[in-house]
Amino acid sequence: MSLMKYFLLSLLIFNCLLASAQDGTPVFLKWKVKPGEAMAYKTVMTDVDTAQNKIMSFPGMGKMGPDSTEVNKFMKTLMQANKQLQENGYITTLTSKDGSTIVVEMRLDNSEQSVPKTDTAKTDSTFAPFKTLMMVMGANALMLRGVIDNYGEIKSFYLSNGQKNLIALWFQLPGREVKIGDIWPLDVHLVSADQNFICDSSYRKNEVKVVNISRKDGDEVVTLQYDIIEYISGTMESPFTNKPAKTTMNYTFQALANFSIAKGKWINYNGIMSINSTGMISMRQKQRFALIPQ
Repeated sequence: MSLMKYFLLSLLIFNCLLASAQDGTPVFLKWKVKPGEAMAYKTVMTDVDTAQNKIMSFPGMGKMGPDSTEVNKFMKTLMQANKQLQENGYITTLTSKDGSTIVVEMRLDNSEQSVPKTDTAKTDSTFAPFKTLMMVMGANALMLRGVIDNYGEIKSFYLSNGQKNLIALWFQLPGREVKIGDIWPLDVHLVSADQNFICDSSYRKNEVKVVNISRKDGDEVVTLQYDIIEYISGTMESPFTNKPAKTTMNYTFQALANFSIAKGKWINYNGIMSINSTGMISMRQKQRFALIPQ
């Protein structure tokens, strides 16, 4: 066989493989959790770009009087404890009794580190309940519990918004056949405000998109791209100054994840959650969200 014929044959084979990987054939994403078994993920929620992160502040707190010192001490202790919890990480497990209803639970991962080392022994009685909480949280504390079905639909509608957001971001699936280019929304609500907020402008984008489907060794791996933005701008009356404060809240979540159709699970999942708010609550934070199969 001449070199030219070999090249043309190789090119033909490559094009056929490429066409088969992107032939438009739809796939169905479905969790496959066997009864009596657990599907586990090392769960990462850690700060990135910590030099740019900013602890929340409230306009007018300096005018609160001597008690504001205790508030600041408490906030610093809380941030230190949060850092310890991030360093420990979490383990999220999916279990099922019947193969269709799936319980999602996230607990602290104490396999490598023990109780958070926040030193509350030297603080006064203001921190006693907090110290007790830290001790309990060191004992494999349950941080999240919800229910989905094997099609990725959230069944625990009663959850608080923050908990339901986490389950939706990590485990909600489209519940229908999808192909490359298909888009659907998640049941997440990252930004919230009460009656004291007067909105001037808002923007929301909520998309999960199939960007690739690869087929190899009898499996189909679906690559999903997450693009979520929630933004509001307006005014809110400060309880410290009794004056309206210009307030903005901007949440974004960007992620890429690969789902195995044959195994019915994530192969990998990596995302970034960014928070930037000004005014009534001033905060800047960027966190890595990841699921690592165990």
